[in-house]
Amino acid sequence: MGCATCSCNVYPRYSSVNPVHKDLMVIGESPTVVEVRNDRCMTGSGAKVLKETMQKVGLPFTEEDVYFTTAIKCAVPKKKGQKFPSDAPVCCREILLKEVRAVNPKMLLVCGATALQTLTGNNKLKITEEYGRVREYDFIPGIKVIPIMNPGVLLHKPGDYKPFLTMLQLASTIYGGGETVDTGETHWTVCDTVDKCKDLWKKMMMLNKQGQLNYAAYDIETTGLDYRTVEFLVMGICFEKNHAYIIPREMRMAAHNFLAGVPWKCIWQHGKYDKKVMWRRGLGTVPIDEDTIYMHYVLDETSSHDLGYLSKVYLNAEEYKYKMNQNWKSVTLETYPQFFDALCERVAVDCDYTLQLQRKFQNILDEPGNEKLNNLYHNILIPAANFLSRVEQNGMLIDENYLQNLDVKYQKLLEDIMNEIHALAAPFWDPKAYQHDTGAKSAPQVFNPGSPTQMAWMVFDRLKLKPRIKKGRSTSKDILASIVDPPALVTKVLEYRTVKKEHSTYVIGLLDARDTDGRVRTNFTLHITATGRLSSKEPNVQNQPSANGVGNIRKAFVAKPGYILGEIDYSGAELRWLAFLSGDQTLLEIFREGRNLHVETATKMFGPHFTKQQKMIAKALNFGIAYGREAPSIADTFNISIEEAQGHIDNWFKAYPGAHKYLEWCAD
Repeated sequence: MGCATCSCNVYPRYSSVNPVHKDLMVIGESPTVVEVRNDRCMTGSGAKVLKETMQKVGLPFTEEDVYFTTAIKCAVPKKKGQKFPSDAPVCCREILLKEVRAVNPKMLLVCGATALQTLTGNNKLKITEEYGRVREYDFIPGIKVIPIMNPGVLLHKPGDYKPFLTMLQLASTIYGGGETVDTGETHWTVCDTVDKCKDLWKKMMMLNKQGQLNYAAYDIETTGLDYRTVEFLVMGICFEKNHAYIIPREMRMAAHNFLAGVPWKCIWQHGKYDKKVMWRRGLGTVPIDEDTIYMHYVLDETSSHDLGYLSKVYLNAEEYKYKMNQNWKSVTLETYPQFFDALCERVAVDCDYTLQLQRKFQNILDEPGNEKLNNLYHNILIPAANFLSRVEQNGMLIDENYLQNLDVKYQKLLEDIMNEIHALAAPFWDPKAYQHDTGAKSAPQVFNPGSPTQMAWMVFDRLKLKPRIKKGRSTSKDILASIVDPPALVTKVLEYRTVKKEHSTYVIGLLDARDTDGRVRTNFTLHITATGRLSSKEPNVQNQPSANGVGNIRKAFVAKPGYILGEIDYSGAELRWLAFLSGDQTLLEIFREGRNLHVETATKMFGPHFTKQQKMIAKALNFGIAYGREAPSIADTFNISIEEAQGHIDNWFKAYPGAHKYLEWCAD
């Protein structure tokens, strides 16, 4: 195949390629029309980020030192949601390989899926599994190839910059003659008798006294994820690279000997879960001395923190290919024996990688300039993890009778709202017309607002409504809420959805989450939010509706006899921090004098006689701008034009210039 048979031959393309030898070669995706016209490639915004990051990590980055090219030689138009022509990588491959062989670099950076698939001729390669790996291919021998993220992605997903930086840091290490981390092959020993458990404990104590064992990594495998019902299967312990020891279920009562009061530090990957399970099963108290999730969180708050991602990016480990993964959900106490070897493999490798990651991350935290991160990790996050574990174990007592009464009330309210919806929809619902328009094989006599197809037909075809937000025929909450002067049917459907969510999430959700002692035990997460806020899930006890037409769900949380519940909240915590960090004099003055910030902002923007709506806009700006809220979001919320919303944001920036300057600095 060649250019003559390619579907892209209608687009402008490079007239010639003149490769010259360079030690470093970068392959992008495809050029723009302007780049083809100027006979230059990789000159856009994404390439600028790439070159700046290459300079930052110590790689050559100028056109004098690096050979920049693209995998596809034609300027193929990039349309949102449209896939790249599949024949282009096939047709361009031979041209690209000749170019690579002529340049003969010692390292090749390949940006994105299209570039990698063109180079390899394999359109099934998943770029996300190849990111940051050092590869060598037989068809270009002697050249180290490192696939990296397409830098253009960062223009609309800036949160991916840190993993992108990590990939280039690895490339810099390899380019400078360094080696990748050799994770090695993990082996394990099963301690399936009392004597073997005793021998392991004696060995660990002896090594500790000799100064050879200061850290040990742990992990447990269970029959599921619900701490209330899961059963302990195996525990892994690793204190030397590539060798783990397994405490099987049969020896589970010996597990606490390796945890309670031990002189070494216990390392976990998300140890709070293991701690709760071990407590629930009465197998011992888990000390969380180190946790690789929190170590990575302080280094990179926006990326994934799971072990598969961390071991791939920081250890260059292969993607997890455990025998266990295919049948993980089917493991029960009955099937445990047949999966035993696979369980040992999984827990052993997890412990081994956790130990290696802890060493890697601690070396980074010990680097000059990371003192504050080191302090944040050791003196705030680790104590917080242990404290929150105790809070979780204590649980929160709920009033079961109160929730059951709410359940009855919600069901009655939902029934009443549905009857109103049916009445409002009746004049417009026509089963035959619905079948004709949609091609449905059947249609109910009564409109069902829970059917996406029926709802879309009603909104777009029958009522001819035109939401301000357009996402095809979606009838999601934000779409329906953007309809100007919505008919009563749409308003009632939105009400039904709100009440139904409250009922299922908060009432039924709390009843389903009860433990045997009538308490719910949430999972507080320290590492989920990029902003550093504490979050809660399963159930989310931080987000319970305070009151509505049915009742106050928060009243379901009660104190045991002799105790009281106290509610403590910060007053504008984020905005006080914004004032402090930015040094904005106006904000500082408002807080120091105890004035109402929302009133002050509304007055500055709309004058002293502002309306209730204008105060709501001021409040939304105060809380939203610091987190990056932009004009389209403000426009959707208040049903105003994007231009008007942007005007409000600009006026907020004028009112608080110090905060504006600080937020721009953060973005940069």
